Amino acid sequence: MMKVPMLALRIQVLLLAFFAIAGFSAARAAESPSVTAVLTDSETTLGRPVQLEIQVTGVSNPKPPGEINVDGLDIRSAGVSRQYSMQNFGVNYSFTYNYTIMPLRPGAFRIPPQVIDVAGKVLRTPELTLNVVNSTGGQSAGRSRGSNNRDANVDPAQIGFVEMILPKNTAYVGEMVPVQIRLGLNMRAPVESLGSGMQIAGQGFTTQKMPEPRQTVETINGRSYQVFIFKTAISAARTGKLEIGPAEITPVVRVARSGQRNPSLPRDLFDDPFFNNFFNDPAFAPSMPKEVPLKSTSTTLEVKPLPPNAPAGFAGAVGSFTLKVDASPKKAQVGDPITVTATVTGRGNFDRVTAPALEDERGWHQYPPSDKFKQDDDVGISGAKTFETAVSAKERKSKVPPLAFTFFDPVKEAYATLKSEEIPLTIEGAPSTLGSASAAAGPRATSPTPAVSATPVPARQEQDILYQMNERPAVVANFTPLYRQRSFWLA
Repeated sequence: MMKVPMLALRIQVLLLAFFAIAGFSAARAAESPSVTAVLTDSETTLGRPVQLEIQVTGVSNPKPPGEINVDGLDIRSAGVSRQYSMQNFGVNYSFTYNYTIMPLRPGAFRIPPQVIDVAGKVLRTPELTLNVVNSTGGQSAGRSRGSNNRDANVDPAQIGFVEMILPKNTAYVGEMVPVQIRLGLNMRAPVESLGSGMQIAGQGFTTQKMPEPRQTVETINGRSYQVFIFKTAISAARTGKLEIGPAEITPVVRVARSGQRNPSLPRDLFDDPFFNNFFNDPAFAPSMPKEVPLKSTSTTLEVKPLPPNAPAGFAGAVGSFTLKVDASPKKAQVGDPITVTATVTGRGNFDRVTAPALEDERGWHQYPPSDKFKQDDDVGISGAKTFETAVSAKERKSKVPPLAFTFFDPVKEAYATLKSEEIPLTIEGAPSTLGSASAAAGPRATSPTPAVSATPVPARQEQDILYQMNERPAVVANFTPLYRQRSFWLA
């Protein structure tokens, strides 16, 4: 009577095990890691960005690729998206790393394979090729998203303008030159975004990171413009004539759809004071987003070399600076640490400002300094850089010697060295004399040397835990059960 239920139960167990193994195998197959990389467009124009997508599937915690560097392309991370799905008793993971690629010059660029660390396994993306052509010509006239040939005929000069302003046309190598860039966009073309931001083309100089632009509204020649003011600074890395710019940006603005226009009206949307008529105003009529490349004119900067025979302490700082030094505590023992705080304040290339050095290092031990910078402007060429250096005296001292800082002043066109005042303090105590005392004690020792025993006696060790373990009394091991031992019954 019990054989049939038992047989049915065994069949059910076998079926469950079969499906579990099949599901586990399928889930393991679904989790097999893989990586792909694609470009949203394999060809673009100068100033028009494209997107790079790197997708990793089959693993829950992939290590994202590192920084992607390609000469001629500005590649920046645009975030990561994650997706999860259930399949065959398992969870399938998918990560997509997004990048924005802004071409800086025309040409054919190869994006090398990127290494992805997936649970200890190294995967590589395929090599990609991006072709960049000049913005002139009709190759990309119909490539703008959501546009056609009629919509592409928008005059950038009617949309806006870009101005780049440099306060001087000559500078020294390493000197910080402030740059102001004004972007004006016609209020009749509402702004959706500023694209990938403002870029300054050129070689032979470095550019400070631009903060968020300041916005204002101006009326120029009877038209209202939304003006964005960008601030940065450049520093020449070589001498000679450098071409700075142009400053370039590709904002996205909304323009009226040409298919909605009245054929009897003028073709140019911006040639009428009333913007053709009220109903063709992009703020009210049907409109579409449009990428409009804008750029300024370039300018020439004459870069002069620094004078020869620089002082020994010169480390590349160029600008105008002041120095303030203090020390704490003012009273200590020989060997105790003392914090020397030196603050360099002014305007210049603070990335080349190094810690002031002791003018006389004899009798002092110095440790590597720490530094922090507090900027006073938008781009970081004006502010104060504070250094904290721990020093300790090797002998008695009554003062901290002066600290010196050397830089090149482009206004005076000469090197300058700042020296702090001596800082009074009291260092008491004496230097360590352990070595000398031991050496001197040898000749003065007159006590006879005891005879050496034939059987060496081990020296008594210090009273530490190791000695206690080694010196504990010997105990004979006894494995007899306790109840059979005599001491148990006599107790």
